[in-house]
Amino acid sequence: MGKGFQGALMRAFGAKDHIVTVTGVEQVTSSVVKVNFSSDGLIYEAGEKPTAWVRAWFPDPQAGSKLHQRGYTLMDPDPATGAFSMCFLTHEPAGPASYWAMNAEAGDEIVVQRLGGDGWDLDDPQPAGYLLVGDVASWPAFVSVIAEAPREIPIKLYFEYTHDDDKDLFIPEHPLLDVTWVPGSDDGRALVDALGTESFQGWKSYVAAESTATRLVRSRLTLEDGHNKGTMHAQAYWIRGRAMGKEAETSDIVE
Repeated sequence: MGKGFQGALMRAFGAKDHIVTVTGVEQVTSSVVKVNFSSDGLIYEAGEKPTAWVRAWFPDPQAGSKLHQRGYTLMDPDPATGAFSMCFLTHEPAGPASYWAMNAEAGDEIVVQRLGGDGWDLDDPQPAGYLLVGDVASWPAFVSVIAEAPREIPIKLYFEYTHDDDKDLFIPEHPLLDVTWVPGSDDGRALVDALGTESFQGWKSYVAAESTATRLVRSRLTLEDGHNKGTMHAQAYWIRGRAMGKEAETSDIVE
């Protein structure tokens, strides 16, 4: 099954449709819903790299003719069983993915595709440390990096939070992990200001937050610490006041 023009284009680049089935839903915090899935052939047999993600399609909340594509990090992917989870931020007004997650039940199905998103390489030789900068939207990606990072490499996590119970989100144990919780701000400067004047030269960085916040941190690390595309992954996970993702007409679905 395709998704109109967008789906046809992805198939042209080798993206395969995977029908995944909900096996359970968990309210992790007041704003985070974790949905567990089963799948057949979605998870790589050799396992997944940290931050690996997929493209999922969701129905229109108003029962319209559009499908909406959003990208989500794989959590707890199990090659042996095909089980995995995705976490959703709930908010009002709810977008297509948020609305779907808040109403998901065991047995529900959605279409998931893979095109890119194979994950972040933990380098060998290792960098001086790993710098992780983001917010609740990037929590699944950060969990996967911390869980896989070598125990002898320091990690600094700067985590912007909006709700008090954001601090209840699970963070894996690591002997050299330093977590800085950063109160959110509307001007996008909270994360870059939290970095202060500390040098991160020789570190590898993963920056994933709101668009303005991501841009400011990326510029700071590039100009002051010499980070580049080889040492820094920087991606806006969301844009304040706007939706991110693709849409397609269900009437264009082809067999």
